[in-house]
Amino acid sequence: TALFVGLGIGLSGERNWPLVLGLSAAFSMPLITAIRMSMERRYGVKSVRRGTVAGFESEDFVYLVGPITWIFGPLPFLVVYGCGTIGYLVWTAVRFFHANPVGRAPRRKAPR
Repeated sequence: TALFVGLGIGLSGERNWPLVLGLSAAFSMPLITAIRMSMERRYGVKSVRRGTVAGFESEDFVYLVGPITWIFGPLPFLVVYGCGTIGYLVWTAVRFFHANPVGRAPRRKAPR
């Protein structure tokens, strides 16, 4: 989170949009985590399961941060990651609200 706030501050200069994008990306990540944790609690692990593509999981893209930044610089990284994070927040929120169709009660955990 601090990385994107710092990138936004450092790249803003005379323009404000990098700061807005950095702050938006930074604050989207905790919201995504909170929504996904709530989905898992309410609807089970299957509701938050992510697929793999050719053996790669979505978390594996973190290994591309360094090369992308070294090759293209920090601004393209901030733009791509910032827009992607905001888009993923919207997608996660839509999935959360559609995960429980009207008329179906949330899954209850059995008492221990």
